[in-house]
Amino acid sequence: MRSLAPRGSRAQALPVTDERTRARERLTTAFGWLSGGALGLLANFGVYRAVGDTYPVTISTFIVFVAGAFGGSWLADRFGARAFKPLGITAGLLLALLIMLVLASFLGAGSTP
Repeated sequence: MRSLAPRGSRAQALPVTDERTRARERLTTAFGWLSGGALGLLANFGVYRAVGDTYPVTISTFIVFVAGAFGGSWLADRFGARAFKPLGITAGLLLALLIMLVLASFLGAGSTP
């Protein structure tokens, strides 16, 4: 079957250069930091809700966030530029979930008697 597009206008992928690969690796590391830190914060919040007010929130939040961020960074460095899409999607979804959780807790705080 013939294409209806003119012959000279075929979409071509951009050539993969060393600069583009390095930029993707840096972005992948940033996505790893974001997704690891956000996952750590969400896990810490779940533990806090399960344990209750006796849970040491301040120090555990710091420790879990830093551990998650370094874990995500390690994962990004291990997989390199090929983890760009999965970690980018994961970082976006986790940050959206974290923002929704924060908004729900702030907006719902005044409605409980």
